Amino acid sequence: MTEIVWIYGSSASGKETFIRRFLENPPKEMSDHLWWSDKKIVCIEESLKYIGKFENDPIVEKRKEIIEKAKKLAKKSNLVILIKGQNVDLQSKLLDEVHNEVPNAKHKIVFLHADVWILFERCKKKIRWTHYDEQEGIEGFKRHIMHQIHAFQKIEGFEMIAIDSSTPNYKPIKFPPKI
Repeated sequence: MTEIVWIYGSSASGKETFIRRFLENPPKEMSDHLWWSDKKIVCIEESLKYIGKFENDPIVEKRKEIIEKAKKLAKKSNLVILIKGQNVDLQSKLLDEVHNEVPNAKHKIVFLHADVWILFERCKKKIRWTHYDEQEGIEGFKRHIMHQIHAFQKIEGFEMIAIDSSTPNYKPIKFPPKI
């Protein structure tokens, strides 16, 4: 059965790194844990290319291309289709649209998480780190992650898997992760 897997996590959790790693050289232990060892893994590149930051961002509309790509890819069997998720996808109901358009696939969310201090330090190195982020500090960052986790607890119809992304070993953890 084909699986459509959304890769989520806070900023700097390693979503794109996770995807690239599974496309190039999947870690055996985690592939076995996810039942992906005997499947071909592909990625919808538009999910990496079109990164929308806010609800009315024009890029968000481009992310709808993911629906058609998922429908086309899902016609093949024994495939894992990875999609880099963005918070705007939750607001625009993109996950639900893909789920409705590809009902015969198994739908999952992989939520990447690392210790908040690790994520916070990684975020500080990103281009989009702002003066506002600096003022909010670690407590603001924690609030953001808690808000994101709360949103994922409300999602229905998707198997949820949490993974520790603090090291390249990708160990399974309990969802919701400890903050």
